[in-house]
Amino acid sequence: MGDRITVVAWDSKTGEIGPAGVYAHFRGGEAPEILKGAESTFRHGDPGYVTARVVIAFAGRLPVSPQYPAAAALSLGIIPPPADLESETLAEYSPGDAGVALLDVATGRVTYHAGYFRKNKVTRLALAKV
Repeated sequence: MGDRITVVAWDSKTGEIGPAGVYAHFRGGEAPEILKGAESTFRHGDPGYVTARVVIAFAGRLPVSPQYPAAAALSLGIIPPPADLESETLAEYSPGDAGVALLDVATGRVTYHAGYFRKNKVTRLALAKV
């Protein structure tokens, strides 16, 4: 059921973790493409701003059932951020499926943990400098 992922923005220069994790019940396997498609809206060095833009990016890709159109809103959530970014913590934090994507707002690097992407999957985004 579903293809879950949680995206967490963080800043490797300051150690700041964004204000929330963005949980998507569907489209976990499409996360690299969804994040790449929204990269021009992500602000360099601002985990809070990027978190909000991740919500918008995934909200635009939610599956909609003609029978239950409002049900799509149940497929996206905001959850507390992980306590830290250690492997054990991310394994517990992971919703399963695609796992956890850590989006570094200092470098644009996205790493995937505790899911089928494994942590060897890394993508790069071009973040807007403001």
